[in-house]
Amino acid sequence: MQQAAAGRLNDLLAVQKIKDAEGKTKTLDTESIPHNLEARRRLEFFTNSLFMHMPETPPTRKMHSFW
Repeated sequence: MQQAAAGRLNDLLAVQKIKDAEGKTKTLDTESIPHNLEARRRLEFFTNSLFMHMPETPPTRKMHSFW
């Protein structure tokens, strides 16, 4: 699972060219992956959350209130 997440993270960061808000083309590469292990762990957790299955939420009327 950790290998798959690292692969997805690599795919996200391996985008070759993007355009910023001003229309300028910028190049990104995998050197953007942080070397700090804690930063990598947090980024991996965030990346996993982008690809995780989200269950359907119940309608608001069926939700329990906290009152």
